[in-house]
Amino acid sequence: MQSQKVSLPWRNHSDECQKQKPVKHQHRKLLPPLLAVVLLGVFAAGARADVLFTYGYSARGIGMAGAMSATADDFAAAYYNPAGAVFQRRPSFGVGYLVTGSMMSGIGIDAPKLKHTQGMLFGMTLPLPLGGFLRERLAFGFASFFPNGLLLGIHVPYPTDPQYVILQNSGQSLTTIPTLAIKVLKGLAIGGGAQIFDNTAGEFTAVVEPNGAVNATVGEELTANYVAIAGIMFRPGEYWDAVRGLSIGLVFRDRFYTYYRIPVNSYISSVPLAVYFSAFSAYTPRQWVAAVAYSTGRWLWEGDVSFNQWSYFPDPNLKVDVHLKIPVLPVTFRNSTRYPPHFHDTFTVRAGTEVTAYQGEDLNFLVRAGYSFDPSPVPPQTGDTNYLDTARHIGGLSLGLQWNGVGAFRFETPFAFDFGFQAQYLTPRTSYKAESVSSDNKGYPKVGFTGWLYAVVVTVGTQFDFE
Repeated sequence: MQSQKVSLPWRNHSDECQKQKPVKHQHRKLLPPLLAVVLLGVFAAGARADVLFTYGYSARGIGMAGAMSATADDFAAAYYNPAGAVFQRRPSFGVGYLVTGSMMSGIGIDAPKLKHTQGMLFGMTLPLPLGGFLRERLAFGFASFFPNGLLLGIHVPYPTDPQYVILQNSGQSLTTIPTLAIKVLKGLAIGGGAQIFDNTAGEFTAVVEPNGAVNATVGEELTANYVAIAGIMFRPGEYWDAVRGLSIGLVFRDRFYTYYRIPVNSYISSVPLAVYFSAFSAYTPRQWVAAVAYSTGRWLWEGDVSFNQWSYFPDPNLKVDVHLKIPVLPVTFRNSTRYPPHFHDTFTVRAGTEVTAYQGEDLNFLVRAGYSFDPSPVPPQTGDTNYLDTARHIGGLSLGLQWNGVGAFRFETPFAFDFGFQAQYLTPRTSYKAESVSSDNKGYPKVGFTGWLYAVVVTVGTQFDFE
C-alpha cells in the first residue's frame, strides 16, 4: 500500500474563523464527513458486465450460447471445462477481441444506461510431453480476459435508484484462469484450477490540527481473489463402440464477489470520528453444470443444464457505519438501511450445435448455432428497491474457417479463424409498488424494462508441436 501525506491550509473564511472560534469548530466538525464523501467519489467507477459469466468465452463458445462443457476441446477448455485440456494431443493457443453492447427501454422509468465492455481474450492448452505412466496424462490450461481501460469497476447507486443489479454489479475485472488436467483412466479426466480476479482495498486517515490544517494519509491497493473451478469429462466410447462420440461433462464454479471496506478515520483535536464505507459488488453465483455432447465427425450436438445458487446474493447497497464519541454532546448518527435482496436459485438450459458445412483440401468451413434460456433470480420489486432484471432468451451464431495451406505449401496444423455473435432478448417485466412505498420513490407507481444485449467476438487459433 502506498501512502501520501498532504497538508491542506484552512483558507475558506480564515479571517472570520479566527475571530469567531465557534464557527471555526463547526467547520471542523463538518470537514471529516465531507472528506469521506470526496473519498467515496474517488474510489467509485462505472461498472460493467463480466463477459465470461454473461456471454461466454471464445467465438465458438459464444456462438453456441455457452453449450461447451462436454466439448471443451480447444484453447477455451480452461474456462468451459478444465478436464478437456488433457484430451488434446497438441498444444494450442488462441487470441481474440470481444465487444459488447446493449439497447434498453424503461417501463414507467427512464432506463439507466449500461456501459459497454471490450477487451482481449487469450487462451491456451499445453499437454505435457512426459513418458512412461504419465504419457498423455497431464495438461495445463489457461484462459484470460483483459478489459480495455479499466481493470476493476465499482459503482454503487442509491438503493432506490433503478439499476441493473446483476449486470452492473458483476463488474468489469481483469480475469485469469490457470488450470491443470489429469487423465485418471482411459476416457476419464479431471481438472481444476482457479479464476483469479482483482479486488481493491484502501483507507483514509485525516487529522485536523489546532490551527485548522488537515493532515491526511491515503492508501489504496489492488488485491487478488481466487475462486475454485473444477471439471470432469468422460468419454465412454473409449470402452464401448456403440457410444463412440459421446462425451459427458460436469463443471463446478465457486461464487465470486468483490467486497471492499474503506475506513475513513478522522480526529478533531482529540475526538475520533470513524466512518466505514463497505459494499459487495461483482457477484457471480456458485454454479454446477451438467452437460452431454455427441459427435458424428461432421456434426456435434451439446446440451447443458446449470444450477445457479443466487440465494446467497448479498445486499449490494453501500453500507455506512459511523463511530463518533463526544462525551459532552449527545450526538448520534443513523447508519445505512439494510435491504436484503431475497434472490432465489435458478436453472439455466443451453443447447448448441456445430457442423462442418464444407471440407476441402485447403479450407474447412464450420457453422455453429446455440440457444439458452436464463431466468431471473430477482424477485418482483414491490418495495423500496428498484432492481432491474428479467429472463433472457440467448441466441448465438458462429462461423469458423480452418486454413490448411495453399497449393503445395501445407501447414502442419490448420489456422482457425472464428467469428461469433450473440444476442440476448430481455423479456419485458414490470413490478407495481405496494401502497406503503412513498410516491417519491423513483420506481413509483411501476418499474420495469426490456431490451437487448449483444456481443461480437473474433478469435484466431492454431495448434503446434513441441519440436
